[in-house]
Amino acid sequence: MSSPSRKHAVIIAVSVLLVVQLVRTAWVSDEAYLTFRTVDNWMHGYGLRWNPLERVQAFAHPLWLFLVAAGYALTGEPYYSVLALSALITLAAVAIILRRVACGPAQAAGAGTILLLSKAFVDFSTSGLEPPLTYLLIAVFFAAFFDERNTRTTKMAWAAGLLAVTRLDAVLLVLPALVVAMRRDDRGSFGRRLLLAALPWIAWEIFATIYYGFPLPNSAYAWAAAAPPLATRIRHGSLYLLDSIDRDPITIATLVATTAMAADGALAAARPIAIGVVLDLMAILWTGGDAMSGRLLAAPLLCAAIAASRVDLSGASMAIRAQALALIVLLGLMAPRETSVNSQGLVPIESERTGIADARLVAFPATGLLHVIETGTPPNAMAAEGGHAARDAHRAVVPSGGNLVPAAFFAGPTVHVIDRAGDGDPLLARLPPTAPALAGVALRDMPDGYEETVVLGVNRIAAPALAAYYDRLAVITRAPLMNTRRLREIVSMNLMPAVKAPPLPDR
Repeated sequence: MSSPSRKHAVIIAVSVLLVVQLVRTAWVSDEAYLTFRTVDNWMHGYGLRWNPLERVQAFAHPLWLFLVAAGYALTGEPYYSVLALSALITLAAVAIILRRVACGPAQAAGAGTILLLSKAFVDFSTSGLEPPLTYLLIAVFFAAFFDERNTRTTKMAWAAGLLAVTRLDAVLLVLPALVVAMRRDDRGSFGRRLLLAALPWIAWEIFATIYYGFPLPNSAYAWAAAAPPLATRIRHGSLYLLDSIDRDPITIATLVATTAMAADGALAAARPIAIGVVLDLMAILWTGGDAMSGRLLAAPLLCAAIAASRVDLSGASMAIRAQALALIVLLGLMAPRETSVNSQGLVPIESERTGIADARLVAFPATGLLHVIETGTPPNAMAAEGGHAARDAHRAVVPSGGNLVPAAFFAGPTVHVIDRAGDGDPLLARLPPTAPALAGVALRDMPDGYEETVVLGVNRIAAPALAAYYDRLAVITRAPLMNTRRLREIVSMNLMPAVKAPPLPDR
C-alpha cells in the first residue's frame, strides 16, 4: 500500500473511532445554556440579550453563538442541533490536521491516537461550548502555516481573527506562528497584515461597545470583581494543571513532550506552536484555571498533537514507530476515567479542596446523549420542570445562578432572571461575590431593594451610592441605543477608571 493510501486509511480509522467516542461521551454543560437563552431571545425578536429588558453580553464566544443560532433556526431546538454541529466541526478539524498537516501515515496515526485518548479533547468536543470551532480554526490556521507550496498568510490572518471572536485567549496559541509567517512573507507591510488579522475582533468590539455599552463580555467584569490576588491565582492554576495529570495524563504528557522536543530542536519547524502552548499555559496560571477539569487544556492539546504530527520519522524503524504508538496508548489508558473505557477510578468527580470537577461526568445524568436516549428523559428534565413552573406561574423575576442557569433557558423571555453569578446581570457582575471562589461559580448577594427594582422598573436599591451607580448602568443597558446620555455614560464608564461599583453596605 502506498503512503497516501495508508494515510487515507488512517484518516478513515481515526474518524470512525472519533465518531464512536463523540456519540458515547456527548453532553451539554450548564454554561452552554447562557448561550442558548441568548439565542432563544434573539430568535424571538428580543435581541442578543440574556433578559429582554437589558442589553447584556452573557456569552464570551460571538462566532460560536452565531453558529449555534444558525442550527437553532434550522431545527427549532438547541440540544441535538448543538451536539450535531459540534461533532461535525470536530471531525472536520481532525480530518484537516491528519490530511494536510501530518507529515505521513505514521505521524497521522500518532496525532490521531493522542486526540482519541485525550479526555480534555474528547470531553469538550461536545459540551455545547466553543472548543469545536476553536479546533477547526486552529486546524485551518496551521494547515496554511505548514503548506509547503505557499504559506498563505492572508488565510492565517483571517483564521486568527475569527479565533479571536470565538475564544480570545486561544489567539495566544497561534500568535507566534502568525508573526513568524508574516515576517517570512515579504508581500505587503507587516502592520497591514496584522491589522487584517485583527479586523474580525475589532469589528465585534465596536459592535459590543455600541450595543452592550462595554467591549468585554459580562463574565469578564464578573471575573475581575471576584478575582483573588495573583499569587493565589497562580497557585490554583498550578492545581488545575496537576488535576489534569491525575485525570488525563496523556494531555499533560503530550504538552510537555512536544514543548521539550521543540526546544531541543527535534521539532524545530513546530517551535512557534510550542511557544504558543507555553504562552497559553502561562495565561492559565495567571487567571487561576477553571472549574471544569481539562477545558482550558483542550485547545493547547490539539496544538501539541499538530506539532507531534510534524515529527521527522524518516530515520526511525518500524519497531521504533510501533513502540512510540504503544507508549501513547499506554499513557491514554493510565487515566482513571479515560475516554475509551470510562472506568471508575480513584480521582473524585469533584474535588472539595480545589473546586475542580469532571464536568462531563457531573452533567451526564442530566444532559448525556446516551442517557437521554436510553431513558427517554428529555435533556435537563429537572431544569426544564423548574423553568416551566416559573413561566407558568407568571413570575416576573427569578434569582438564579450556577446550576440553575439551564432553568433560566426553559423559563423563557417572560421571566427576568437575575443571574447571581454575574454573567447575565450588569450590576451583580461588578459587585464582589458572597465568598471568594477560586473555581466554579462565585455567587453574589443581591443588594436590598434590587429585586423590587427589576420587577417595578423603579430604582428601590437601599444603598444610596449603589442606587446612583445602578441608575448610570441602567442608562447603558436599558436606554435607547443612540440616546445621547447613554453614549456619554458608555464613554465615562469605559474610559474613566475611577468609575466603579461602590461596595455593598455591611448587613
